[in-house]
Amino acid sequence: MIFKKNCVILFSSFIRGGISNERAIYNPLDDKTAKSLFSEFIDQNPIDDEDIRVASEEAYQEGLISEEEYHLILKELKEYLNQELSLEEVQELSKEDFEIYYQNRLDSIIHSFVRLSKKELDKLTIEELCNYRKRERLYLLASKAKLKGLTKKKVMHPFLYAALPIYHFFNHISVKVNGKIPKQKFGKKRPIILAVSHIGMYDTEVVLQAIKKHFYLLSDDEEFMYRTFDGWLFDNNGVVYVDNDDRLDKRVAMGTVLKYLKAKKNVLWCPEGIWNLDINKIILYLAYGIVEAADLGDALILPLGIEQFDKEKGAYFVVNLGDFIDVRNYFSPDMSEYEKRETKILVANILRDSMATLKFDAWCSMKRNEIESDYYDKFIQKRLAEWPYFNLDIIKKRTFKPSYITSNIEAFEHLEHVEIGSHNAFLVRVKKEYYHDLEEKGKTLLSI
Repeated sequence: MIFKKNCVILFSSFIRGGISNERAIYNPLDDKTAKSLFSEFIDQNPIDDEDIRVASEEAYQEGLISEEEYHLILKELKEYLNQELSLEEVQELSKEDFEIYYQNRLDSIIHSFVRLSKKELDKLTIEELCNYRKRERLYLLASKAKLKGLTKKKVMHPFLYAALPIYHFFNHISVKVNGKIPKQKFGKKRPIILAVSHIGMYDTEVVLQAIKKHFYLLSDDEEFMYRTFDGWLFDNNGVVYVDNDDRLDKRVAMGTVLKYLKAKKNVLWCPEGIWNLDINKIILYLAYGIVEAADLGDALILPLGIEQFDKEKGAYFVVNLGDFIDVRNYFSPDMSEYEKRETKILVANILRDSMATLKFDAWCSMKRNEIESDYYDKFIQKRLAEWPYFNLDIIKKRTFKPSYITSNIEAFEHLEHVEIGSHNAFLVRVKKEYYHDLEEKGKTLLSI
């Protein structure tokens, strides 16, 4: 174990250059010797995760390394051994450790990424293609590559827009738009993030027809789009794919979106993250990424409320446009990290309220006596039938829940583990009807 601890310290010395070799158990070694020693040790004595944890912890307990160095060594040793951490391991990293890992991945991808030809890409499975595109996105961000195809996509937009009403006509889809995109105040023109309520597979094309402006779509349905007509449509319009289950790819997507915003390009964002099939919530809880993107990208957020009403053939959509939300009115440069986080929550709730109002107004286009008793069940069935890749379990898994929200299931989960005895019998009561007693009490109060 002493040798393992020394390897931990020596490894940190040459990989970070910030921890003195003089604190090692053996004589100070130069980086080349340290690296050779560590590589030799790894070949002869494979280190698993437990070895790394124990060796690093003991080195820290004995004062050989500081607490900060202990955490850095632990994560960087692991990255050195694994090259790329698994999705689960990346998810478990603290905010500080993730920043280190993210920067390391940016540095390493520049030297490790290999472009494939179209012929080679055609041979890949969808899963392999998605993994390749993830690495490509990371590489393009790390290498600070210029955005390509901006002019081509802008030229393609009028043709796509002109074709949509024809396509919708033959598919019995009609779209009613209420409101217009507000005019920006005098000064430099700022990009717009369209914050769209998410109800089904037609949202994007309906917004495209309603807005008329060109925008780039942020989409997490990458694996379902490649080698399809919809995927071709997205690519020609402009799309930023993201895997919402991959913390690293989400960070890359944010960086890519910021590049488009700084290039004065508009972005369509569904901040609910998944279809809203909830029977109670008009708008689901919103993740805060859209607020951060608007702040860092100097963009205005335009809330939209969309509702889909099914007809015997096709569907009828109502799209309501709101007013701009300028997040710069809520942030200041001297804010602490805590204040920034609280402000993100505040602005996300303001945006959610605005989207909910717009969507509720869309509901008013339907009369109450037109709503069938099984309307909700039919609505769910039709949405899932339109897009067979989703089911209620997937939707539930992808639904964002803020850390400060406690669900009723979580609040009462402990009751399943309560063992009733003489010490807590007062918690149990016999279920009975109280309506009669309350009625009599009400009469008594009225007579006083």
